[in-house]
Order: sequence, then C-alpha cells, then structure tokens
Amino acid sequence: MLRRRFHAMGTEMELILDAPASTKAFAAIAAAEADVLRLERLLSRFDPESQLSRLNRRRTMVVGPELLELVELALAARERTRG
Repeated sequence: MLRRRFHAMGTEMELILDAPASTKAFAAIAAAEADVLRLERLLSRFDPESQLSRLNRRRTMVVGPELLELVELALAARERTRG
C-alpha cells in the first residue's frame, strides 16, 4: 500500500493506493497528486491566483472548461435544492 501526504486546497491531503510498490504504482500516485495540485491551481479559494479566486474578484472572465463545468453544476444544485 502506498500513501502520499501533501497540502492542497487549504487542508492536508492523503492519497492511498492499495497496490504493491512498483514503478507503475509510484507513477500512478505521483500522477494523482499532480492532478490534485493542477485542480488546486484552478479551483482553490485559498490561492489568490487560482481561476476561481480571480473569477470571484473580477466577477466576470473567460474561464477554462473545468471551472465552467463546476460552476454549472453548482448552479444546478442550487436550483434543485432551492439554495
């Protein structure tokens, strides 16, 4: 079992991969960490330079497809739950 701990999104993260240690397993857990950090650069409210933080400051801007999808999902959830 492999574990990787790191800080992201304003909290401590832990990735756990239930696999024997191997080059492929180490690469997989490193790729997962890299993807979390990539998403943090886009979506973190704790990083003033993330797309989300910039959108919150500017109130309007062209954003990438992942942030656009997330905002659309959030708005749909708000509508379904009436806030």
